[in-house]
Amino acid sequence: TINHEIMTASGGNQNNSMLDSRDAVIDKLSEYLEITVDLERNGSATITLGGSGNGPRLVETSKSTPLGADVFNGNLAFIMSPGADNIATSQVTNGSLAGLATAFSTAGDVLAEIDNLAFTFVRDINATHNRGLNLEGNAGGDLFRAVDVTVVPNPTNVGSASTELKVTDYAKISSGKVTFTYDAEADMWSGRDIAGNLLASGRHQVTLPGVEITFLGKAKTFDQFVYDPVEGSAAGVSVVIKRPQEFAAASTLIVSEDPRNSSDAVIEATSLNPASPPDLPSITDLFSDNRSSVASTSFLTG
Repeated sequence: TINHEIMTASGGNQNNSMLDSRDAVIDKLSEYLEITVDLERNGSATITLGGSGNGPRLVETSKSTPLGADVFNGNLAFIMSPGADNIATSQVTNGSLAGLATAFSTAGDVLAEIDNLAFTFVRDINATHNRGLNLEGNAGGDLFRAVDVTVVPNPTNVGSASTELKVTDYAKISSGKVTFTYDAEADMWSGRDIAGNLLASGRHQVTLPGVEITFLGKAKTFDQFVYDPVEGSAAGVSVVIKRPQEFAAASTLIVSEDPRNSSDAVIEATSLNPASPPDLPSITDLFSDNRSSVASTSFLTG
């Protein structure tokens, strides 16, 4: 508005109050953001985001571009023209908004540590409880439930893609966060952990330990979704069992000495989880039952 008043001033002579107002607004804006100001010959100001002068323009003549923020992956993501162009920017590096983003990230890191602690606590206690017997002689199930698996879209996504999540086995879910990125040329979603290691990929569906993720709709290149099995775990901890008789405090393995023993010998016994059978088909399903040496090496299925 001030730029417009300066540019339309009669005779091209701006009064000092207009220029003072312009400078006051620029000073106020610079408290929030690091900006670069270019003063035009007519007295109007062009303001770009960041200190390089090559950032996105916030104000140009009488046109302004809104700046917004959204939460993504535990951080504040700053966006130019939110709700319209949704152009992500990394030029918010100084000023009170940058400080707010840093504080938000720090608080998020602490919350993530608490959630991870809750996730690990529930997973390990449940594993122990599942190996016990309850008062009725039945195997114990889960004692706590806190898994709240989420798949969150990046706020800068430009496509119309969405996801569906199916939990197949809570016990197999790991605590690692996975970011899925879409490649339009290959028509492929690729999921990587925080270290950049490729964990899963697929066109319409991917499988991770304990979960299946289905991608729906039309995605654009670089659209992202973040799979996070830990976030919110601390807030969602609850007891699963409904009756005290379901508490599985008894061991399935009992070791006792014969009262007739005359020595001081002792014995220790430890329960071992049996190794899971390999997820392979039977060889009889793959080979034909034929005495021919040629036929016996022909696969019936892949």
